Amino acid sequence: MEKDLKVSFYLKKNETGFDGKAPVMGRIRVGKTEAPFSARAKINPSLWDTRSGRALGKSHEATQLNRKLDNMNVAINARYRNCYMLVKVVRQGNLNCFSGYFRQSVHPATVF
Repeated sequence: MEKDLKVSFYLKKNETGFDGKAPVMGRIRVGKTEAPFSARAKINPSLWDTRSGRALGKSHEATQLNRKLDNMNVAINARYRNCYMLVKVVRQGNLNCFSGYFRQSVHPATVF
């Protein structure tokens, strides 16, 4: 792909609530552009591994959060691939149109 997609997760330790849990945030990077988002999850900071961006341990809370983060990562990567393929199809269609010959049009829904 032209630009690599990177998804990472981090903990906002400075916004710890009364229950002692901090919100989990995500960051999507494409090239040099980045967009933060909320993972809509909270976890105890002692269970968080900063280096891996995941919860530590095999407790129910940690495994449930890691599963949620994995699902988010897969969904974000799938949407990025789909958008990239759509752009590729549109560009190819425009190139065929401008090059002077007509080729059977491809609807983006048939690609997926």
